[in-house]
Amino acid sequence: MHTLVDIRGIVVPSSDDAQTKDGLYVFGWLKRGPTGIIATNLSDAEETVASISEDFVKKELKLPRQSQAEKDLVGYWKIGAFLLLHSVIGKR
Repeated sequence: MHTLVDIRGIVVPSSDDAQTKDGLYVFGWLKRGPTGIIATNLSDAEETVASISEDFVKKELKLPRQSQAEKDLVGYWKIGAFLLLHSVIGKR
């Protein structure tokens, strides 16, 4: 299994580059591979959440850039969710 290189839960582009990748965080199996138990995932998540919180407080929290295709896909999901919700509510 492939893992992502990170510094305190913040993804870096490669092991040769200490620059972090804006808006991309990782924990659990993507961080260290398929090992450990729930408690291990929890400690990974806590470290990553601490990094996210610090970035938020410093006003440095950035969202990853989305391609137009990703934006379109999110839009389709929103439309699908709206239609599903509308059909469920309409049946009551």
